[in-house]
Amino acid sequence: GFNTPKNLRKLYSVDVEGKASNNKQAVTAFLEQGHTTGSLKTFWKMFCGGITCGKGEPKLVGDAVAGSAGTESMLDIETITGVAGNVASEFWGFSGRSPDSPQNEPFMKWLEQLSSTSDADVPKIFSTSYGEDEGSWSYTASQRLNVEFQKAGARGISLLYAAGDEGANCKGGKFVPEGPGSS
Repeated sequence: GFNTPKNLRKLYSVDVEGKASNNKQAVTAFLEQGHTTGSLKTFWKMFCGGITCGKGEPKLVGDAVAGSAGTESMLDIETITGVAGNVASEFWGFSGRSPDSPQNEPFMKWLEQLSSTSDADVPKIFSTSYGEDEGSWSYTASQRLNVEFQKAGARGISLLYAAGDEGANCKGGKFVPEGPGSS
């Protein structure tokens, strides 16, 4: 079957919906990927009959949350709200590029926002469907990102990353790790 919320719940044996009122989950968006409430509501109407997808409209955080619906960003918010029903969700979107490498996402911009958000307000799980070849960041930038990831972990925040659309990327006959999933 298709990767609908019902089929994903069945595949991963998710047979309950959220009950704790303080639970929150979030997705991140970068590289001009926006969010539209209308697109999300259409998805819920088409694929969430008989189950609860999300828990109301997602809270929007960051400087790039509105605009046209991005394929990657909308897939992320649709999937997380579809699999984890009745859990409050947030959409954290950030503009720009990494100052270290203009093809990369502005992860530090997001991590600075995360660090300045109180423990009571920050979601305890973030899903990020972005990544680049590990070597595309300088050593200094990758070390800083890793420290920020560790800070989030010490606060009890789980960060989930894509492994890359290509799975194990291969360049010049060698496997290339996809970061930050490889961190």
